[in-house]
Amino acid sequence: MTKKSKWKSFFYGDEEFEELDATPEPQQPANFQMQQQMQQQRPRVVKPQHTNDGNNVVKLQAVPNHHQQHTPKVRVFEPNSYAEVQAISDCIRDEQTVVINIHLLDSKQAKRVIDFIGGATYVMGATFKKISTDVFLSSPANVEIEGDVQQLLTNQTTE
Repeated sequence: MTKKSKWKSFFYGDEEFEELDATPEPQQPANFQMQQQMQQQRPRVVKPQHTNDGNNVVKLQAVPNHHQQHTPKVRVFEPNSYAEVQAISDCIRDEQTVVINIHLLDSKQAKRVIDFIGGATYVMGATFKKISTDVFLSSPANVEIEGDVQQLLTNQTTE
């Protein structure tokens, strides 16, 4: 008994099988046939087509922190290092008006602080203004700033 016939008898029993001389047709696995049947039974879903108009910007809205009482506050910060920007940006996120005095920082750290705070202000849709040489103001979108503080300070120093 050849190995082929031993395997046949093992899987199919001792029944006699007719061997065909023709080359067998490739059979698709049962899983493939089941997948085809499932696809025919499923309703077809048309995916929406996205058009690329070149505008990949998503506007994010600020979510106020409702766990705290939302009373208008003006926070004043004099950071000694770049490590303090997280506390400043948390106030901006909570829609508080923030005044930042960077006179204690060296020019390299001051630039990093202003860049970070400016970015946080932009993300929240707030306004960021320079008040004087080392003082900046970040205010939420719902706070309106009237007048030019920098011009007022210049007028006061010349008088």
